[in-house]
Amino acid sequence: MKDVSPNLHRFIAFLIDLFIKLGITLGWVMYISKSNTIEQFMSLLLWIIIFSIFSGFLIEAIITPLLISEFGGSLGKIITGIEIVSTASKRLSFWKAVFRNYVGYVISGIFLWLGFIWIFIDKDHRGWHDLASDTYVRLVRKSGWIIGLLSLIVIMFVNIFMLSLTIQNFSSNKQIYTDLFEEVSTSIQQSLKSTKTGT
Repeated sequence: MKDVSPNLHRFIAFLIDLFIKLGITLGWVMYISKSNTIEQFMSLLLWIIIFSIFSGFLIEAIITPLLISEFGGSLGKIITGIEIVSTASKRLSFWKAVFRNYVGYVISGIFLWLGFIWIFIDKDHRGWHDLASDTYVRLVRKSGWIIGLLSLIVIMFVNIFMLSLTIQNFSSNKQIYTDLFEEVSTSIQQSLKSTKTGT
């Protein structure tokens, strides 16, 4: 197999994808943390849970396989200059990308993540998900790891900035969350008393 991707590129790509997902989650939490009342907090929380489930499904089940079939990989892989291809060096179909990312990843992760560790052992750097789907990750740009590393640093700084804003928001609205905690605690205690008395 020619131009097999070095593990460094794959690792940086993995971190980029991870921190993008963390950033999306942090964005939601930061948005909730701006709540000024318990009612606003509960309303935002409900909508964000619903939207997160929908968007999470959309990203994982549709967007990622689409990126793989059209551009050769997730955002992290595209940035780092690597792409997922078949052993015939062709782009994957949408359904093959779905199989690799969902069935293949389950196979790689089922035994203590050994299928992912296999990437460091295999001479062609193929994980069990690659072997199951007859794919490998090909190097497109040797210098891609530099662009990937710089992108990762920027994404991490954005995440840190959002986290600091979230902490500030929660701190300034501390009373709301204290009141919410007391309300929930009181409701739980009343439910437990009702259960004990059989009413």
